[in-house]
Amino acid sequence: MTSRPYRHLKLSKTHQFLMDKGINVPTCVNDGCDNLVAVRDKKNSSLKSECTSCISARKKGVHITGVTIHKKDYCENNECPVSVLYWDGSQSHSSSLHLDHIDGNHMNNKPENVVTFCAVCHAEKTSINNDASNQKPSARINV
Repeated sequence: MTSRPYRHLKLSKTHQFLMDKGINVPTCVNDGCDNLVAVRDKKNSSLKSECTSCISARKKGVHITGVTIHKKDYCENNECPVSVLYWDGSQSHSSSLHLDHIDGNHMNNKPENVVTFCAVCHAEKTSINNDASNQKPSARINV
């Protein structure tokens, strides 16, 4: 893993638009990073848990000095139905891993509120807790 110094990004037009509407965009879940989270879908104003810099660095295997990446390379559910051998940390599986907000509130990006789940466990947890409900205040940002 290579290393690069941490740097702040300029405020994107999307972030500026949301802030102009009075929407408080959370900061990146990763310890040591205070960038605003990436916007997943501008139309629906759906937010990711990490900033663009951390997502890019994690996917490329680049270490950002002073930042601890929270997303694991395995499912943190001890009862995961997917074979433990599947989560070997290889890049080919990383898109099958999601950051889940334990309390279901996507605006609560405290590291202790976010856990890494595989797609199967994340879907099950989301279904059981009705986390996907678009009626929840944190589900989508109304602009």
